Amino acid sequence: MRGRPGSARGGPILPALLLVVSLLAQPQAGLAAQTEDACAALVAARMKLLEMIDSRGRGDLDALKREVYASSARLEGEVGALRGDDAARAIAFRRIWEPFKRTREQEILPALYRGQYARARAIAYGVQAERYEQMRAALGCR
Repeated sequence: MRGRPGSARGGPILPALLLVVSLLAQPQAGLAAQTEDACAALVAARMKLLEMIDSRGRGDLDALKREVYASSARLEGEVGALRGDDAARAIAFRRIWEPFKRTREQEILPALYRGQYARARAIAYGVQAERYEQMRAALGCR
């Protein structure tokens, strides 16, 4: 009676095997979720910066800047939490993130606060857009 469901020889093996496979798959699912969370945080940080470029009031700039920083902090936390195979992704991401942040702080934000929206837009949609796509690729974002 080989392999018949419910038999002493074949019945309990399949459920046990499925349990083992599901337990082995869970850490990978967790890692994938971590990467997805980092990707979502990256998108949020980028969108908040673009909202700043489209705003026109000093009060709006200040409020949106706080949101940019909050989104960036969340992103850094998500990337910092990457482990296992995704740790290499975090290293590749940081190599791009640091120049991205530096450009934001030293060029885009000062331009916005001086009312130079066209300059800020050119940087954000130029070199920063390229870096954004590189960061997405580094994290494996869809």
